[in-house]
Amino acid sequence: MRSTILCFISLLFVNPVLSGVTMEGTRVIFDSSKLSQSVIVMNTNDYDVIVQSWVDDGNLNNKPDSAVAPVITKPALFNLKPGASQIIQLINVSQVEYEEEKLYWLNLYEIPPIDTASNDKIILTMQKQYKLFYRAPLISKSNSEMIRSIYFTLISEDNAGEIKHLLKIENKTPIHINFASAVIDEQVLDNFPSIVRPNSIYTVDLLNRPKKNEINMNIIDDSGFIFNVSKNLTL
Repeated sequence: MRSTILCFISLLFVNPVLSGVTMEGTRVIFDSSKLSQSVIVMNTNDYDVIVQSWVDDGNLNNKPDSAVAPVITKPALFNLKPGASQIIQLINVSQVEYEEEKLYWLNLYEIPPIDTASNDKIILTMQKQYKLFYRAPLISKSNSEMIRSIYFTLISEDNAGEIKHLLKIENKTPIHINFASAVIDEQVLDNFPSIVRPNSIYTVDLLNRPKKNEINMNIIDDSGFIFNVSKNLTL
């Protein structure tokens, strides 16, 4: 999930407004063979909000009316009372069968009320984005199948006498793999990708050659659960 605060301020000192519109779950796995499925959002604020929803490719510069995605939302605009919930229907508008999973983003744009009685006004909005994985049922993988199809290879390159060490990450599955963290030799790899796309290869710079030919990872599955796994590194 990603969150962005968009502010329009006409005074210097204001009370912060925190987003209170949340979705049940941390991601959406959309079965591309289905016509629709639903998600539930809730307003945990103590005030009314207007919520605009749409699906796009994740670019924050996108506008709802120009979004391109195989899924649309209904309702696209609604009001939520404090503590109230709303079911959003995700409707499949695509006729294309993809051989690889596609990543889109469900956007929730929250607009709080304006105090018309005050001369000092602020409109502080929040846009939350949740991953939406658009997946054909035939390409779904279990956690164990996914792990078997990830490969890690150590590469050493001679750059004018200076040895550079790299880690090649290869995802041979048709789905995205989401990483929470990765560790080699008890050192967290801060430059490790958080997501590796289907049938793709990433390379990560290493400070030095690992002492142990093993990588330990925390991976996020479809339900948002984080599980730990280790794999050997190929030399």
